[in-house]
Amino acid sequence: MNKESLIQDLKNLGVKPGDLLYIKASMRSIGKVESGAKAFIEAVLDVIGKEGTLVVSSFVKIHPLSYLKKHPEVCNDLSTYSYAGAVANEIMKVPEVVLSRHPVQKFAAIGKQAEELMLSHTEHSYAYDPLRVMSEIGGKGLILGKDVVGVGTTHVAVGLLGYEQKRPKVGVRFKNDDGDVKLFALDWAGLCSRAIYNLLPEYDKIPQAVISRAKVGEADTILTDMKKTLEIELDLLGKDTKHLDCGDKNCYQCQLSWRFSKGSALGYLLRNLVRFNKKNLKQFYTAYVRGRWQPMEAREDLLFMGKSYIVKK
Repeated sequence: MNKESLIQDLKNLGVKPGDLLYIKASMRSIGKVESGAKAFIEAVLDVIGKEGTLVVSSFVKIHPLSYLKKHPEVCNDLSTYSYAGAVANEIMKVPEVVLSRHPVQKFAAIGKQAEELMLSHTEHSYAYDPLRVMSEIGGKGLILGKDVVGVGTTHVAVGLLGYEQKRPKVGVRFKNDDGDVKLFALDWAGLCSRAIYNLLPEYDKIPQAVISRAKVGEADTILTDMKKTLEIELDLLGKDTKHLDCGDKNCYQCQLSWRFSKGSALGYLLRNLVRFNKKNLKQFYTAYVRGRWQPMEAREDLLFMGKSYIVKK
């Protein structure tokens, strides 16, 4: 397939000129494309036009803080490679791209609203704040591939709700726009990917949360209304924390990491000692034993539709 066929697929899905799109894409799911991720990005930009904006995640790898203190040469800047996939790294080569300034949860954007969304996202911002802003101003989620996790707004809901989680002491060393080198520690809660997958059926219960479904290339693709998906998540996750549990009794993140978790630390440890699951034992030690709580305090820059949703659990 080529750029022209992708353009037609995107139009058939309902992508329109002027759209503000957050894209999560698996190029492997889309299939073999002439010029690869470059052609895909060009196809999206051709469809949304000069009035539209394309946003993708360009997150970077984190390290234990103890490792960073011993290795001062490990330092990120705006050119640091992203683990978020081919589209993320290809878009960074586009001259018009604008990159957010957050040290870890970086985003990259091209289009009319790129600077507005990206330049305000700094080390002082909530990790997923550009997605919150997009939800406020008519953003849409373009999710390509069954192996792509979530619709993009779930982490925003967790931040708005302020759930506390115990996580490893990790972060990055980074160079800011002024050339200053700083150490940044992770300061937000994360989600188990299986718990996010379990939310997928809920979006179909609200009209127009999922705008459309179709194939883009070979990828099963959905186009979502970010405001509606975020509203659904705030309602579900605010009422019942069971939606933050994937159901796997051997999942550290769901069973032990949350302040409200009801799993048994001793039971988890014994199960994994018996099985000698090195990965789970290491995670238990680095996060549960040596980790830190990541609280999200209510603050002026973390609101949705003018409201703070911080809960106490």
